[in-house]
Amino acid sequence: MALKLGLTEAVSLGITHISIYCDHFQIFELVMGRSLPDKDNIAMIMYDVQRIRQQLTSSTPLLVTGNQTNKLANELALETLVSKMSISIEEKAL
Repeated sequence: MALKLGLTEAVSLGITHISIYCDHFQIFELVMGRSLPDKDNIAMIMYDVQRIRQQLTSSTPLLVTGNQTNKLANELALETLVSKMSISIEEKAL
């Protein structure tokens, strides 16, 4: 459900290119469309995910391992901090 909500928000913000980081092989396979969900409620969510992905110019699923997940989370957090600091400095300069 979080993936569906995140993609919906990305589309509403006008984002056209997105990477989808999956930390579980089965989820990665579902997002790639290589496997079918066992449960109907998951199938409905994945149908919606694929429909939303079609609205994007590109959406690339990536499988990451546990170690990569922690490293990636730290890198994204650092990028966010740098971005917010840059915006703050630019606003003060005006």
